[in-house]
Amino acid sequence: MKKNIYLMYAISLFQGMVFYGAVATLYRESVGVNILQITIIESISLALCLLLEVPWGKIADKIGYKNSMIICSLLFAISKIIFWKATGFYGFLFERIIIAIVFAGLSGVDSSILFLSTEKENSQKTFGLYYYFSSLGLLLSAIIFSIFIRDNYRLASFLTVITYSIAFILSLCLKKVKDTADMHECTNVNLKSIVTKTLKNKGFLCFLIAIALFNETHQMITVFLSQLKYANIGVSNLLIGLSYTLIAIVSLSTVFSSSITSKLGSLKVLLLGFLFTLVSCVILIFTDSFILALSSIILISFTFAIIQPLQILIQNSFVSSPLRATELSVNSVILTSIGIFTNLIFGRFANESISLTFVVGIALSLMSILLVLYANTKLKTLFN
Repeated sequence: MKKNIYLMYAISLFQGMVFYGAVATLYRESVGVNILQITIIESISLALCLLLEVPWGKIADKIGYKNSMIICSLLFAISKIIFWKATGFYGFLFERIIIAIVFAGLSGVDSSILFLSTEKENSQKTFGLYYYFSSLGLLLSAIIFSIFIRDNYRLASFLTVITYSIAFILSLCLKKVKDTADMHECTNVNLKSIVTKTLKNKGFLCFLIAIALFNETHQMITVFLSQLKYANIGVSNLLIGLSYTLIAIVSLSTVFSSSITSKLGSLKVLLLGFLFTLVSCVILIFTDSFILALSSIILISFTFAIIQPLQILIQNSFVSSPLRATELSVNSVILTSIGIFTNLIFGRFANESISLTFVVGIALSLMSILLVLYANTKLKTLFN
């Protein structure tokens, strides 16, 4: 199954090459979409993703993970074409609707292909490399943006269409894994039993909530709020592009997730990551220094890079039914539900003051710490 792993790495590389990433918020603002509208679009997208998660999971278990990956890769490429041509609120909303369908479809599918294509003891390393190639793609696109593109937002979008089209072509070469659940094994397994099991396990549920709060804090700060912070400081597009490149370089540290976790343990990695995010938010509230702001955002990116493969491994390791995609989709419903709520909070405060959004980041990081500490009392074996 090594071919699948290498193909997934290549797909991750090309789907990581989002050339407009460094100016995604400024790009939208340039055509009249403000930060509140952006968060509304994100929330609508997350809500749709929430509705589609479980149905997509059931479809993936039925048609196979390879076919699901092909469909989602095609839709991903189409979404980039829509983004390239979008001129206002409804254009970008349509793009995020397609993205919602893709995210719901990919949820659990890409990680399942990797998890089932590699030996269990190497799973976190495989996940780390998967996200490493995504970060490498981000880095390459950031360098190209900084040197050649800069203010040409439409060109950045067009180049992204090309890379996502290549990713779709690569997905056609994937081999099937043992992804279609055996009907005999599934006789006593249904959606209700999976949901009940997840909700009744308070430790695992608290872990999911903590990860959701952390993920959304990282997403809002590094993707959206960082650009607004830089703009308030008076940073040029050139420096924004260079800072994005540095963050992309730091994201490559995801490859070290497995080795760091083996030395510190899962619990310490999670707690330190949440603590570093909290400290970074404190700095971002008070600083007017570009260097300090950049350093704080880099620290948040580093913690996310280390934690992402770990939390994916924990979720996959916790699957106990043959309906892997469905079970992972239930987890995603929980993550997405919390994401909708936190996105609206961030958007509400961002419209008043960027500093207030970092206060929200502090509160969410503190909650993540407390939730993981509680989860550890219930699931000590899961964090070994």
